[in-house]
Amino acid sequence: MRIAYNSLAGGTFENFISELGKSWKDHSERLRAFSESEYFGVVSWSANGKWLVGNVFRKNNAFNPSGTAVYSLESKRFEKLAEFGGAPAWLSDSRRLLIGYKDKIYLADRGSSKVREIYSVLPYNIWSYLKASKDNRTIYYALEMNEADIWLMTLH
Repeated sequence: MRIAYNSLAGGTFENFISELGKSWKDHSERLRAFSESEYFGVVSWSANGKWLVGNVFRKNNAFNPSGTAVYSLESKRFEKLAEFGGAPAWLSDSRRLLIGYKDKIYLADRGSSKVREIYSVLPYNIWSYLKASKDNRTIYYALEMNEADIWLMTLH
């Protein structure tokens, strides 16, 4: 069994794949850096175990995603799929994935590198959780809602 995780230590953002059942020293593989100016933050595995998806962050803004990318475990290469990011989730075919960004859900195809909008949740925003059912017929997501009341008070 393997796990993928990221670590931000000493100002350096790194991703690792660890083999469970091995000693700590022998079980971790470090992913190469995404680029000189951007970090990759791993989010999840594809169903076939050959790909990782994650958000891309600029080094000067490590808390606001600037893209969505996939990483091939076979070729050890990254491919940026979108110039926006947030809440990526694989579909069961390990080729397509969902990307939640602001008030929309997008479908990205790793094979063709095409991204298209498939749903809008206006006036709300997609909030950090997006998932598809195993049969890809149902999408689960969390909404960010901002509500406020205005009260008028008369002082005597």
